[in-house]
Amino acid sequence: MCFFHPILQLLVFLLFFSASLFAQDHENITLVSQTCEFWSDIEDIVISENIAYIAANASGLQILDISDPVNPHIIGFYENITTVATCLFLSGN
Repeated sequence: MCFFHPILQLLVFLLFFSASLFAQDHENITLVSQTCEFWSDIEDIVISENIAYIAANASGLQILDISDPVNPHIIGFYENITTVATCLFLSGN
């Protein structure tokens, strides 16, 4: 039993501290604009030309005009109380 104790400690150490290795670099990010809309968790974003389609989980599908990145505005949405939007696929125009 004493043999597994150091191995177990090593595994816990590696598991605990390896999470920091997968952190994303957040330097050189500039906030261009923001919207004051409250959405639940954003799960997916698809951008086509000047339109951003956002899967906002319980807040449904949100559609933004981003032709002016400093002033994006909502041009449409689809909220369905019984489902959540988690993944987007864009087909055609």
